[in-house]
Amino acid sequence: MESSVCPFCHLSVPSSELQWHANSHFEDEDKEANDMELGNQIQIASSSGSTDVVSISSLIGLQTRSNFYHVKDGLISLLRNCLELEARHNSSVTILSGYVDHFQSLPSVDVGWGCGWRNIQMLSSHLIAHRKEARKVLFVKQRNAVRVSGPMDKYVHRQQGLIKGRHFCHSLHNGKSDNAKGKSEGPQVLIDWVWNYFSDKGLTISGSSQVVVSDRAPLYFQHNGHSRTIIGIQVKHQKNGANQFNLLILDPSDGTVALERSLKTNVGWQKLIKRGVHTLKKPQYQLCYIDPGIASGEELNELKTINSIFFEL
Repeated sequence: MESSVCPFCHLSVPSSELQWHANSHFEDEDKEANDMELGNQIQIASSSGSTDVVSISSLIGLQTRSNFYHVKDGLISLLRNCLELEARHNSSVTILSGYVDHFQSLPSVDVGWGCGWRNIQMLSSHLIAHRKEARKVLFVKQRNAVRVSGPMDKYVHRQQGLIKGRHFCHSLHNGKSDNAKGKSEGPQVLIDWVWNYFSDKGLTISGSSQVVVSDRAPLYFQHNGHSRTIIGIQVKHQKNGANQFNLLILDPSDGTVALERSLKTNVGWQKLIKRGVHTLKKPQYQLCYIDPGIASGEELNELKTINSIFFEL
């Protein structure tokens, strides 16, 4: 297959993918700017004491009752088909999470910070499909009325169990003398961690083309201004011996119908889902992942305190 060199990051990509690859250098920043602007408006209103509690509560209520567009056969299955067709023309290995539904942000409802809620819905859809024990913990019907003293209080209640969870935080704070090193090595630290997570350190990179569905849950992927859901990772083996990695991401900012159409027709899905190392330009990222099982006893109490692992280059 004929390849071309990206004029921005100088990576070698198939000529048919060069246009969407080059455009991806700019797209994410536009989405993040819109989310950041809306989020800042809420923060300013809150700090000035002008927050409309009733309006915010109504928005939260709309989120819990919003319509859901179901994709027949599931997006992961459609994505796997596209990746397998792609793998016929290059040497690559891809690891995917199991079933995940996509939840898109609604501009009239989510008000900037809604992307986090949509990503939680995506994670929950995976847990419902793969972990029966999680249903009783995630969706407990609350029969008794709760006294409300703030806009979020009526949505928070104690549960008898808690899904095991861990937080991973990768951060770059570059000093003047080591700025170049931080910029080049920082994103790769994140990529390596994601690869090890999905492969569970048990899958070696080989020259054969393959697509593997793991038993790992998706990752909540947060950075300043926006959050998304990582559903897998791909590594392509280039002729010069280097490995080119792509995160596979579901973005709440994208429309579910557009995602389904692009995957079914095998046209344009790379632009919507693939994100290369060159797109990781933020100074700090956070990843949240979910361990198997339901915590109880002392472990349950320990998980009430959020811990993180901090990397600084």
